[in-house]
Amino acid sequence: MPDIIFPSADGAAWSSARATEAGFDCSRVEKAVEFAQTHETSWSRDLAAVIANSYFEPPPWNAVLGPIVPRGGPNGCVTRYGRLVARWGDTLQVDMTFSIEKVAIPIDYVGLVPVSLPTLRSAAAGATR
Repeated sequence: MPDIIFPSADGAAWSSARATEAGFDCSRVEKAVEFAQTHETSWSRDLAAVIANSYFEPPPWNAVLGPIVPRGGPNGCVTRYGRLVARWGDTLQVDMTFSIEKVAIPIDYVGLVPVSLPTLRSAAAGATR
């Protein structure tokens, strides 16, 4: 396994790698990025309205902690061993986060990471403790 590189805390640019250098199939990374860009949630960008008009969880689990601000557009990145492989959208946009464990499932679905669903469940259970 290659050495893991950690991005600098001072905001310096991340070390990057081509998809093939990171061990990925370039066309599959491109397809994954295109999928992420073209499958934005149907939710309004006005999250205050979405939260006010939806039912998510019963109290006390539905408490919103902090301000509610409009969300940005689709954005993300793919890294491997700390190297930036792909980036799309405004990755500096600060957005509210909902159900973060579901992020791992599309990554496995497009075949970028060979992870089984039981492994994902186990990792998610450990992360919530």
